[in-house]
Amino acid sequence: MLESAIFLENNIFQERAEKLEKSDIFNWMSLTEKDNQIIKKLLNNSTKLLIGPRGAGKSMLMKWAYYSSLRESEILPIYVNFEKYLHIEPLLYNASNGNSIFINWVLAKLVIETKFSLLECNQYDKTQFEELVSKYFGTTTDNLKRLVYTLEGGVLGREKFNQIAQIEMSVGNVLEFISELIKLTGRQRAVLLLDDAAHAFSSELQKEFFELFRILKSRDVTAKAAVYPGLTTYSPYFNIGHDALFLEAGYSPSQNRYVEFCDELLRKRLGEEKYNVLNKKEMAYLCYIMRQMVYLEL
Repeated sequence: MLESAIFLENNIFQERAEKLEKSDIFNWMSLTEKDNQIIKKLLNNSTKLLIGPRGAGKSMLMKWAYYSSLRESEILPIYVNFEKYLHIEPLLYNASNGNSIFINWVLAKLVIETKFSLLECNQYDKTQFEELVSKYFGTTTDNLKRLVYTLEGGVLGREKFNQIAQIEMSVGNVLEFISELIKLTGRQRAVLLLDDAAHAFSSELQKEFFELFRILKSRDVTAKAAVYPGLTTYSPYFNIGHDALFLEAGYSPSQNRYVEFCDELLRKRLGEEKYNVLNKKEMAYLCYIMRQMVYLEL
């Protein structure tokens, strides 16, 4: 029997795809033809909902779309993960303007992650960026970070609460801010990749989020969000098919070349040397384990 170290060495089993480095995304992921079509649609200029159960590969597909488009000159991709929402939920329920604070938190994260996208594609100009933040939001990037990190820290005294409550953001200003950056960087459009956008939020705040998501678009900015089937609550005005179309993520044993896909994935995850150690019976068993466990958080 193989020792467990053969699988745990070098963090082969990374629990969450959004925590993986860029090199790991490209080195460890194997794409099917369906995956390639989904990534292409994630980067087009229409609003999409990437739907699938836990382990369907939603985060991995979004991260692949993000990193691959950074290398192109047309698109400015902006990836945002909302997994830390649970830290702020108790604070929002105790505040009379909790919904407004929630919206400010979402929009502030978008602005902060825009900075990281510019850094990734070597187009970040600190002076220029700060001028735009001041122009559109009347504050600084540090203050936006303070808003986000204070809320996500889960502890909010009255003084800090009063400070962050003074920051007011709107969807319109964020769209104009991103549009101006698109022009300054010579890109044609931006794509917002919003991960963990549904299951992390309570039902009531999901409605708030998807009402924001519904209007988070312009001529040169489009948004995509990862959602769960049957667990996502949309706003009363959000119309599936009109405001957004579904992209279905996931892998089925009945799909074409499924075994070959799992085999290639194992080869990438384990490395050639460890892969060759496995005999055919162990390989068949590990294909099953890979489907049930390795994709648990991808």
